[in-house]
Amino acid sequence: MNDEIDPYNLNWRIPAENEPRKILFTDFQVDYPIMGGWGYTKESPVIFSNDEAGIPDFLYRNFVSFEYSFAQQRTFEELIIFRGPENSFAGIQFSLNSQSLQHHNGRKFDYLNFKVTAMPSAIFNSLRSEYEDILKIQNEIEKNSKLEENLAAKHFFTVSVDKEFWFDITDPFSKLV
Repeated sequence: MNDEIDPYNLNWRIPAENEPRKILFTDFQVDYPIMGGWGYTKESPVIFSNDEAGIPDFLYRNFVSFEYSFAQQRTFEELIIFRGPENSFAGIQFSLNSQSLQHHNGRKFDYLNFKVTAMPSAIFNSLRSEYEDILKIQNEIEKNSKLEENLAAKHFFTVSVDKEFWFDITDPFSKLV
């Protein structure tokens, strides 16, 4: 599987046959109240359903925190766990670009779009080690020059992508009213 992964592509997707709830429970010990897909499209959303999970209503109504947590953990699965150490990313950062409530065929969807930045792990580890060595330099002029070079390399090797997450929130949304 890892031979097919482009080491600089942040848009790699987890194959659909890997059930999100089971995978995330195995890797993160979090039992999400979900069914459905990984949320890559409106046609294959993460479906929040209390029927399967038996989550107390007060917690279940806070599905937005589940969404953010799911988004982060799906991204860790994509960029670290499923890739294996030779193709993984490090220094992963998230920032929310947009979030909107959308309606389609009588269903309610929460659409989230995050900007995700990261760097191939091997380069990240090398630059971090170099940074730690630079901090030991006594000559301030040399230290500052090397720090600038290190920062420039960090920016050069950092890649970013906008990642979409689709959540079918029809069930929890109906309980809010």
